[in-house]
Amino acid sequence: DPTERLALLAEDSGLEPDEVHRRVWVSSLALDFEVGRYTTADWFELVREALGLRMNAERFLEVMLTALRVDPDVVALVDQVRTRARTAMLTDNPPLLLEALPTHFPEIVPRFDPFLISCELGLLKPSREIFEAVRAQTSADS
Repeated sequence: DPTERLALLAEDSGLEPDEVHRRVWVSSLALDFEVGRYTTADWFELVREALGLRMNAERFLEVMLTALRVDPDVVALVDQVRTRARTAMLTDNPPLLLEALPTHFPEIVPRFDPFLISCELGLLKPSREIFEAVRAQTSADS
């Protein structure tokens, strides 16, 4: 849920949440980050410049992660499925999430084999190429 993230970025920048959304998520800035074109540090600087943010990089990370929550019901469902079948994850997300997984969401990655993320594949769903890359990778793992 991006509502809190947009509100916090808007508060820091002095912009309206809709304008924050337009400058970061409607522009190609967020999509380029999700396919791994920027490091988290580079993206912070680009977003800081685009919005006129005053917050530091550490606070920016906290703000960005407010949009992400682990749903315990989904985790329980994955655990049930894992007793009978292989579980895999394919997500469109940037390096920021990949870097935050071990400390902020340590329960996620071990539940999936493979755990595939757009920033490492350089592709986004629903492109045919990303699913072909997934098929090739999971076939090689089998």
